[in-house]
Amino acid sequence: MKSWLKDRTGRPLGYDEREEYGRIIRALLEARRLMGGIDKSIETRGGWPLK
Repeated sequence: MKSWLKDRTGRPLGYDEREEYGRIIRALLEARRLMGGIDKSIETRGGWPLK
């Protein structure tokens, strides 16, 4: 993500690039949501390693 933005520094993003940026943000938010659920599941089963 950081590299993607860095490559575009100093110029306005085109329509397709703004769309791609939105897709990246949505994917990161979904990954964070899923990881939260995984972490809760692990915690409710006694932590890691699973028993």
